[in-house]
Amino acid sequence: MGMSNSILAYEKEADLFEQALRSPKGIKVHKESESEAVYLIHRCNKFRALDRKRNKTIYVEPAHEMHGASVYDRIQVKRNGTIVKFEKLPPTEQATVEEIE
Repeated sequence: MGMSNSILAYEKEADLFEQALRSPKGIKVHKESESEAVYLIHRCNKFRALDRKRNKTIYVEPAHEMHGASVYDRIQVKRNGTIVKFEKLPPTEQATVEEIE
């Protein structure tokens, strides 16, 4: 059986993303096994995909910054063994952009 297509099925994942947003750098979750850690990452990615899809209907104007985007796109989810990290990405405003010469 595949994962649910209802965003309501991802309450725990939404809560983890919210905790990561509130944290200065992010959070980490310790799972019992690597397969559980991988499954959590899959569910988190599915949740973000559903959030992006929902935001396309909420922010119908394609030029709106949230059209097809998620506030959780600022969080990088990665695994190291049984630990799943939700790390905040630095704001793009802090990046140095230069023209190629």
